[in-house]
Amino acid sequence: GSDDKPIFLSEVFVDNIKYGQGEGCSKKKAEKLAAENALAKLKQEGLI
Repeated sequence: GSDDKPIFLSEVFVDNIKYGQGEGCSKKKAEKLAAENALAKLKQEGLI
């Protein structure tokens, strides 16, 4: 983003495999989105 509106990126790795990624206008939003994406992928793959 621009200098006054940073974009945060967060990634979730399990055993060195990326399962989720999220971007947001705050660190908390990016982490939440990454966690939600990782959870969905883990469920889809039958790992949880």
